[in-house]
Amino acid sequence: MLSASADPSHPNHEEVLEDWGAFDPEAFDLAAVDAALAAPWTPTDEQLDSDIEELIALLGSEVLDRSARAKILERGASFVPALIAIAHDPTFTRDDAPGLG
Repeated sequence: MLSASADPSHPNHEEVLEDWGAFDPEAFDLAAVDAALAAPWTPTDEQLDSDIEELIALLGSEVLDRSARAKILERGASFVPALIAIAHDPTFTRDDAPGLG
């Protein structure tokens, strides 16, 4: 990616620039990226509501209802993206999780 973005003669140059933009290594702040990745993920209310609605749609309202928002907040919302990824996994079945079967 770096070589393609830096070399106008590279066959993927235009595609990389279009998809990712130009990369300026001098402007890249590794300390800022490290700090952002180390900080706990805190979703906005809108994101959390959207994620919970997606989980309800994926798992079914008999498993997860809208009152689950408070329970999720009590436990911390950082696991919600992982739940969504698991629920989207085509190999996941209700038999894979206790209480869902």
